[in-house]
Amino acid sequence: MRQRQSRGAAADGDVERAQSGLEQGQAQIAPLEGQVEQLIDQISVLTGREPGALDAQLSAPAAAPTPPAQTPVGDPAALLRRRPDIRAAERSLAASNAQIGQNVAQLFPTVSLIGNIGFASTDIGKLFDGNNFSAIGAPSLSWNILKYPLIHAQIKGAEASRDAAVAQYQGTVLSALQDAEGALSRYGRQRESLVSLARAEASASRSADITQRRYQGGTASLIDALDAQRQQIQAQQALVQGQAALTNDYVALQKSLGLGWGTAGQG
Repeated sequence: MRQRQSRGAAADGDVERAQSGLEQGQAQIAPLEGQVEQLIDQISVLTGREPGALDAQLSAPAAAPTPPAQTPVGDPAALLRRRPDIRAAERSLAASNAQIGQNVAQLFPTVSLIGNIGFASTDIGKLFDGNNFSAIGAPSLSWNILKYPLIHAQIKGAEASRDAAVAQYQGTVLSALQDAEGALSRYGRQRESLVSLARAEASASRSADITQRRYQGGTASLIDALDAQRQQIQAQQALVQGQAALTNDYVALQKSLGLGWGTAGQG
């Protein structure tokens, strides 16, 4: 714009507007760079490393990772059982059932054998003679009949804990199903939105290119050219944000369906 001004093809106001736009753009760069540095440090901490360990690897500009074109879901029921919260609820329910069995077992008598086995002789040389072997044994019966009220109360308490574990398990499964349904819906809708954003960005780029040629030919004003460029940049930012949202929704989908976790039998 200064070159155009030096040739008399631009006014002082045009130069000032261009200078103002330049300064505003540069002022936005530093905060964005600071956010990038903070996010890289967060990634380092999430991977169990000290802040700054991944600066050299992640500081270079690169394209953001995008989800695959197709997402294999598999058997939703089996995948949901891989979720840690559902597996934990299952273990809690199993432990509650086991506690009931332990309390019921206290109602039955237990039999133990009390005895004495040894060798008796006044002659050391004949101490281990088979004729001198002696064995005395008597069975003992132990029955907690006097503790029946306490045991029944313990059983009732264990059954109540079991009922609470069942309710918790059912609630966990329902919450997981809602989470999975919402994640599938958000991911599908975001893919549709991203297509529209890509079309809008392409249209804004064509408009900016046409307006720039018109401005160079003298049939469009500087304000028109800057406004077209601003709309192009806004469309590009919206597209990038949409791509980031799609990636986040893909991660949420994997978490909701248990994708990426080991099988239920693995730790």
